[in-house]
Amino acid sequence: MVLLVTTSAVRAGEIAAAERRIERAAETARASIVTVFTEKRSGWDLTGVVVGARDVVLTLRKPLLEKGGGFRRDLRIRFPGGGKTVPAEVMVDDEEMNIVLLRAVGGRGRTIKPRPTRDVSLGMWVVLVGNTFSSGRESEPVVSLGIVSGIHKRRDGTMTFHASTLVNPGSFGAPVVDLDGGLLGILGAAVTGAGGQSVVIPYETVRKRFAKSRKAARILGAKPYPRPRASSVADLFGKVMEAAARTARDAVVGVRSGKPLSESAPNAGKPSERPASETPPKKEKPKNKSEPPGGPRRPRPPAPARVPGAREGHDRSSGIAVAEDLVVCPLRVTGWPGPRRQLTIDSPDGSSSTATVLGTDERLRLALLRVRGGGLKSCRAAPESAAGLAAGRFVAAIGYPHGNPGSQHAHVTFGIVSRVEALAGIHPALHAIQTDAGISGGNRGGALVDLEGRVLGVILDVNDTSGLGYQNPTRRGAYGPNAGLGFAVPVEVIMAVLPRLKAGATLKPGRLGVSLTADRDGVHVRSVAKESGAAAAGVMAGDRITKLNGKSVPDMAALRRILAEKAAGDELLVTIRRKNRELSLKVTLR
Repeated sequence: MVLLVTTSAVRAGEIAAAERRIERAAETARASIVTVFTEKRSGWDLTGVVVGARDVVLTLRKPLLEKGGGFRRDLRIRFPGGGKTVPAEVMVDDEEMNIVLLRAVGGRGRTIKPRPTRDVSLGMWVVLVGNTFSSGRESEPVVSLGIVSGIHKRRDGTMTFHASTLVNPGSFGAPVVDLDGGLLGILGAAVTGAGGQSVVIPYETVRKRFAKSRKAARILGAKPYPRPRASSVADLFGKVMEAAARTARDAVVGVRSGKPLSESAPNAGKPSERPASETPPKKEKPKNKSEPPGGPRRPRPPAPARVPGAREGHDRSSGIAVAEDLVVCPLRVTGWPGPRRQLTIDSPDGSSSTATVLGTDERLRLALLRVRGGGLKSCRAAPESAAGLAAGRFVAAIGYPHGNPGSQHAHVTFGIVSRVEALAGIHPALHAIQTDAGISGGNRGGALVDLEGRVLGVILDVNDTSGLGYQNPTRRGAYGPNAGLGFAVPVEVIMAVLPRLKAGATLKPGRLGVSLTADRDGVHVRSVAKESGAAAAGVMAGDRITKLNGKSVPDMAALRRILAEKAAGDELLVTIRRKNRELSLKVTLR
């Protein structure tokens, strides 16, 4: 698998061959798509695909309905390449799946070849060919390349799958094809919570739904052709992505929170200081009307922002198993900063079990859970540190989308490392890996992995960056203007604090209490905050920090990596250079 990304294995000719194959797939699909619209209603143009007898079109149902529920009488179909526009008749429709078969009266299009659903696999390359932003009557179709990012099987045996192709309203109903132009399904009018992944209705599912209609069954009876062997870099890369997802998803679990735990529960936080038998004190009457009973009210901790799509009083996320009975997950799913909640772990094998909180890290916004019964498969950490990563490295994000609470159907999104040391200027513990792989609240806490399925980091909760300038503060619970970028805490940072979390520690942000500046000579103290640990230890403005706990500090990045492992209350041996003297001072982080 590693050879795929080396220059010796991927030659320019192979890449060009893969590009030509994608182009041919797009051309094949483009010849079979049409625009479906109504004469008296603008802005609702859909994409459809010719699936039988050269004039039968498959598309979505709801946008073609009148307000009263019936189909509009002015339905029209326009063929590609400046083709003619003809009336459309409804043959058969399915309200539950939101699909309809139309007959183009007098039209002739090229019928697309179907592909078996069994060929759909996680990480497989797919191509979407559809119209752009409801302007398909006059514009050329748009092509988008992506991968199969999730497969969701229903209890009735049908399935849907999800793709990372770009989505816009004009492409609803558009065909999603493989690299040979074979029809896998059509784009539904929905997007999952997993980083904007499109929902695809498989063509074989459509055939099964319309099997009761003899006319539709005869039209849709074209035999799917088998998938050929892998013959290009694109195919091979899909296999690599599939293998990476299969390796890593065994260690990724779903985490669900329920109702708040009672004050007497062992996992509810601090126990009550008053014995249960003691009569509660009577509330004092206020001395004046403006003061509440019992004196001035204490400020309540802020309520956690509810994840969009989650039920009231419930939350969900992903988590990573770091041992057979230990899971790292976002801190907020435990109820933080309010009372802790009941927790359920959904394993990849379909089983569920309860969990309790062992330790928390408020700096990294992560919690360590003990899973009852264990039996989990722990993750495989990447051998290299985040410092060894570079922008442009291929990565995949694996987690559970919003749309499936308690579901064990993991989703994988593909991208690259966008930046290392991200968020480091806001807090030392957050020197995160930044990626353009699709990230959402559903796969927060999931794994950011390399092409061998090894974990590079734990995906940060995008909602929990609200105090870090990465969220719109006026919309609580929204994701804000993060341009679709996600962040992950490097796995080596988590492993460094794991022993403390196992011991039940609650790690809070710890600060030196200094403002710093860096130049060619190193890191210099610009100012020292009053009543800080640095001030108490005797650190002064103008000092140059050369070492922390005996480790060299040549630049700010090195200082941040050392501070990332420390919390409030920890003691640091700070070596400074003051004029011509070298001093070692013990600083307690506060």
